[in-house]
Amino acid sequence: MFSFLASVYGPETLVLKAGKLGALKGMKSHDLLQQVVALQKVVYEDPTIGASLSIDEIPGILEDCQEEIADHIARHSIEQEIEDLVSRKMQEKHEEYLKDIKKEILLDNSSPETEQTQKKLKTLVKLEKRSLSRSALTILRPRSLKHIVGQDRAIDALLAKIASPYPQHVILYGPPGIGKTSAARLVLQESKKLPFSPFARKAPFIETDGSTLRWDPREITNPLLGSVHDPIYQGARRDFADGGVPEPKLGLVTAATGGVLFIDEIGEMDPLLQNKLLKVLEDKRVFFDSSYYDPDDPRVPEYVKRLFSQGAPADFVLVGATTRDPEEISPALRSRCAEVALSLLTAPFTIFTIWAGVSASKNTSAHLDRSAGLISSGSLVVAPTSTKSAGAPWLNSRFTYSGTRGSSGS
Repeated sequence: MFSFLASVYGPETLVLKAGKLGALKGMKSHDLLQQVVALQKVVYEDPTIGASLSIDEIPGILEDCQEEIADHIARHSIEQEIEDLVSRKMQEKHEEYLKDIKKEILLDNSSPETEQTQKKLKTLVKLEKRSLSRSALTILRPRSLKHIVGQDRAIDALLAKIASPYPQHVILYGPPGIGKTSAARLVLQESKKLPFSPFARKAPFIETDGSTLRWDPREITNPLLGSVHDPIYQGARRDFADGGVPEPKLGLVTAATGGVLFIDEIGEMDPLLQNKLLKVLEDKRVFFDSSYYDPDDPRVPEYVKRLFSQGAPADFVLVGATTRDPEEISPALRSRCAEVALSLLTAPFTIFTIWAGVSASKNTSAHLDRSAGLISSGSLVVAPTSTKSAGAPWLNSRFTYSGTRGSSGS
């Protein structure tokens, strides 16, 4: 039995163990009872076992010791297998970790450009160099408020609403092409120059088209107000998605903070989205919500916690433009906005006055031929449409173009 224990523990380990348990003397003894007591001390690792034994008890004690030794060998074998498995797993994880580190280093040191992206970039640069001559609309676009002719009352009213220490939200009415967008942009530029203006020099002018804005019932995307990308949806950042953290996306109302948010064709906006916008106008903030947000989660970044707890700023002046009649606009929206109407320019004298101003501008070489009633710029001849034509209500933005100088195609 002692020889078997020596093969299990090792000779040196067995001697050290027997010495600690006070069994070394019994192991060397020629007395059978002392040897059995020493065997019990080593097997059960109990130095208090006494020597009060009889010869008849020895077979049962030896059988119990054999079972204990078998259990020890089984436990040791299982522990060894587990240790080998753990070592193997640790080695695999270590190799995967090294691979991930190598990938990160390669990504940090490598360029996102490839041969295909370089070709696409060259093609894009070539397309940028191709350009046609400036269109008439580009030439006629106002560069300052003095270039806007025939809308003095509307411009003064718009200035009074926006260029004020307490600016108001405004709805601009007028036919297509009359210059509502240009008027709003130029009024903001003029407001920045005033000492009492609340607009800073870098106040933004954010422009969007109301006809393209739609309310998403799932609230996955909302470019106007902002949205939350939950980790289960496509588009969430990988580091957020892996951690189950929702990511708020800021909208145009936040980008326009401190400036003007211009919504063209605001009458075409989704009614539900209009109601959401009205709430933002009142609160001057946008609030986010998500069932995946946990304020106690340590993986949530501080800015995400701030957006969910306090919301995002949305303090701006709304300028909406529409071609609809006032009766067709939402009463709730009209009640929160001042209203300015840009009048139709139907008189031929007003049209000639505009062209005369264009001729005097340095932005174009257009000149006025009063005798022929034509305005020409290079080889392009532009004649105002007759007030008796079907296009008379929109005379300010509709002209008849002819390819030869001196002829008018009505």
